[in-house]
Amino acid sequence: MKKVLLVSTYGKFFSDFELNDIKILREMGYEVWCAGNFEVYPDRLPEGEVKKVHFSFSKSPFSMTNVKEYKRLRELMQKEQFSMVHCHMPMAGVYGRLAAHKTKTGPVVYTAHGFQFVKGGALYNWIFYPVEKHFSRYTDLLITINNEDYQRTEKFHMKDRLHLPGVGIDLKKMEKAGYERNAFLSELKIPEDALVMLSVAEFTGRKNLGAAIRAMSSIPEPALHYLICGTGPLEEELKSLVEELGLTKRVHFLGQRSDIYDIVKAVDFFCFPSIREGLPVALMEAMAAGLPAVCRNTRGNNDLIDEKGGVFFEEPDAASVQRAIETMLGKRKKWPAMGEHNREKIKDYDISRVDQIMRATYRGLLGKDD
Repeated sequence: MKKVLLVSTYGKFFSDFELNDIKILREMGYEVWCAGNFEVYPDRLPEGEVKKVHFSFSKSPFSMTNVKEYKRLRELMQKEQFSMVHCHMPMAGVYGRLAAHKTKTGPVVYTAHGFQFVKGGALYNWIFYPVEKHFSRYTDLLITINNEDYQRTEKFHMKDRLHLPGVGIDLKKMEKAGYERNAFLSELKIPEDALVMLSVAEFTGRKNLGAAIRAMSSIPEPALHYLICGTGPLEEELKSLVEELGLTKRVHFLGQRSDIYDIVKAVDFFCFPSIREGLPVALMEAMAAGLPAVCRNTRGNNDLIDEKGGVFFEEPDAASVQRAIETMLGKRKKWPAMGEHNREKIKDYDISRVDQIMRATYRGLLGKDD
């Protein structure tokens, strides 16, 4: 059986975002191999459907570990003779493409899930621009998932490029989802007449949840409750911050959840304080549930949200987030119309459309007929 290789920094990435691509490739008759770190975060890949190979890629461009793992990756490609390599995430994208180039493995696909360099972002992140531009030479197809990144690659050197509407949202599943609001709030000991704001994010610095928590401490609206779904390295720090600010009765940590589609339909609006994004799935899920959203006016977010469906803040500090939340609270009567606008807009990002595009893309690269 012919084989294809997917490469990412973290193995969890595959089960979070690549299950549909894996399904497509398996249906095309390929054995799918996934290379990444499967020890840092547990993955949910279906047993027996993929072959997992552990690589300890570091996110740091200066780590010598990456050089060692690059050699192992090159050896894997030489031994297994893959029919295609599809790379994800920056460091895995660099070393995966370099290994494919050195072993003459191809075609090579690289999906940029949000370049580190972004308009209005930190200047030091622009050191990655020449790196990405150089390694585009080793790329048969470069996939971007937002408008800014697609425009940024205009002078890159890949053979071809594609603007993909992210990993897609299962709108049919969203239609069938939903908890009974009062029962859900009762479980959390939240009053039925409360206003409920939700965030879904990994607890990392980039997701900027601390700014939203600090904003809550300055908002005089006592009926506003804040639900946070997720886990991550900053979990204890964020929980300590909530205690320090005296918000334990208004900020609720729900942990890692598998029922996000149900939860988003039981709240009032979404808060997405992230500093930088590619095309955020959590924001797409909120839109599909018909929620208005508070988010930063940055790449990816502004592909999805406009002023008819949300409230932007420009800077990722607590004061800016606070003002945006207060503006959203002042638009309470407009929430149904804002949510409906988002529900309509997100239809362009349905999983069925992404599936159709990726099937045609893989067939074109691998020379497979319908």
